[in-house]
Amino acid sequence: MARISEAGKQARLERLKAVLQQHPDGLSEREIADLLSFERRTTHNYLHELDMLGLAYKEGQFWHPLPHQSGTVRRLELPPEEAMILYLAARLFVKQSDQRNEAAETALVKLADILSSDLGLNEDLYEVARELAQRPKSPAYEDVFRTVMRGYIYRRWLRILYHPYRGEPFETLFAPYLLEPSAIGFATYAIGHSSLVDGLRTYKIERIEQAHLLMHDEYEIPTDFSGLELLRNAWSIYYGDEVVHVVLRFHPEVV
Repeated sequence: MARISEAGKQARLERLKAVLQQHPDGLSEREIADLLSFERRTTHNYLHELDMLGLAYKEGQFWHPLPHQSGTVRRLELPPEEAMILYLAARLFVKQSDQRNEAAETALVKLADILSSDLGLNEDLYEVARELAQRPKSPAYEDVFRTVMRGYIYRRWLRILYHPYRGEPFETLFAPYLLEPSAIGFATYAIGHSSLVDGLRTYKIERIEQAHLLMHDEYEIPTDFSGLELLRNAWSIYYGDEVVHVVLRFHPEVV
């Protein structure tokens, strides 16, 4: 079978996107293949490519469009010192990640592509991406990570299965209000509203076993949610209603 050109592939992806947008309630992979007269394997590959691009998502057996246009990142022009901030942020992300994350790898490579080689940063960023690629691969974690990010970006409820460090797994609906990385435990946390307790909870993304995006269920972050202010007096991501002053005394031999 002749290899399709890049232009032909892009045209097919556009057709697939259009079909999904015409059926917001979702279509199965077989239905999409039949509508477009594509082979099942081709349809499967294209759908997962749209998924990686943030243009489609799968819920159960059905594929749905994502509201990509409303979430498009605008063109960004940075002077060298501001580009360095992004480089340092990328280094920090890699240091606190103990699992492979292809979404992060792709973002790092794209950032490297647009940074001028005159700055000497693009090769550094490629190296950061390669370092991240050496982490253990976990498809389940990558799927959960991407789904939680989308829930936060599009302000859509998530249905998650969470497995605490001590205790049995439980299911809850969750609206992420804030995402926060932590150097403790190589983790990223989501703070938001949990239906199980009808209140704020913090969930470690690495302990979420399953996450489903509920695109028809929107939420709004309450105006009284203090956001980053909540963590100003926190111990990493651990916070409470009161500020507690702690006095530490060290033995002279360890000072």
